[in-house]
Amino acid sequence: WRGVSLRTYRGSLAGSSVLATSITLHRYLRTFGMIDLVLPVSDFVRNKHLEASLFQGRMVVKPNFAEGRTRRIGPGNHFLYAGYLEDSKGVGHLVREWPGGVELVVAGDGPQAGRLDGFDGVTLVGRQDQDDMEQLFKQTRALMVPSRSYESAPRVILEAYSAGVPVIASRIGGIPELVIDGETGLTVDPDDGPGWKAAIARLSRDSESLRMGANAYELWKEKYSPEAGLKNLEDCYRLAIERRAAR
Repeated sequence: WRGVSLRTYRGSLAGSSVLATSITLHRYLRTFGMIDLVLPVSDFVRNKHLEASLFQGRMVVKPNFAEGRTRRIGPGNHFLYAGYLEDSKGVGHLVREWPGGVELVVAGDGPQAGRLDGFDGVTLVGRQDQDDMEQLFKQTRALMVPSRSYESAPRVILEAYSAGVPVIASRIGGIPELVIDGETGLTVDPDDGPGWKAAIARLSRDSESLRMGANAYELWKEKYSPEAGLKNLEDCYRLAIERRAAR
């Protein structure tokens, strides 16, 4: 009832009601008790399930993966925000506080789109297709992920890594598990204005953008590439089959 009253599913009363009804029904039918293995995408998500006393002893973290993009050459030109344009994503705060002297490209659409125009150093390009995003990432100095509410494990971070692009992101939710501070990017508290400006200044230096971008690409190859994702999934299927056989 709390999820419905707060409209926690995309701000929709109807959508939240349908989801809450589904969860309630399956609890009544004991469907969740029949599950052998649950695959949260981050330790953060796993711990949230544990706090709710769900799936204890039946969870294995299986990270997201991302297809490879054309790898960036050089330190990049602009900073990039790519995603949904709404309050919880922090894009409005990012745009309003953006420092002069460097360019921020904002790609995406959403309810805030009409309120982000006219800020110094900010270029809005709207929703982009895959080919356009490929070109944007090839010229990106750092990806910005300024979320102000919990994120499980944003796939856009892994897409940036696959192009050799470092990330500046909020230190919240599951994000710190993906962004190794000082190595593949920088993490900042959502409300730390000076911290965001310092991070932008640091990755405005070519040497830092190149160093962290190279680290990000190597981490993607090792942990978040399609090959790594396939191996993780096959391992999880084997474990689930073993557990079902044991039952």
